[in-house]
Amino acid sequence: MGRRNPIDPERMGQIAGKVAVEILDEIEDAKVSEILSRWDELKALMPTAFEIAQAAREALLKKGYGA
Repeated sequence: MGRRNPIDPERMGQIAGKVAVEILDEIEDAKVSEILSRWDELKALMPTAFEIAQAAREALLKKGYGA
């Protein structure tokens, strides 16, 4: 694998926000409210996603993968 350059969570949020704005600027206004509604649904699932990612990471490390 290539070299990793970790990005702090605040910077990742800034980048994600810029990407989201660019996407929303390119779509119909009627779709924006639907996308924002779905975004709220996804935000509600984030804690679960982080728990799953952490459990997967721990399992991989136990098996000797990663550093």
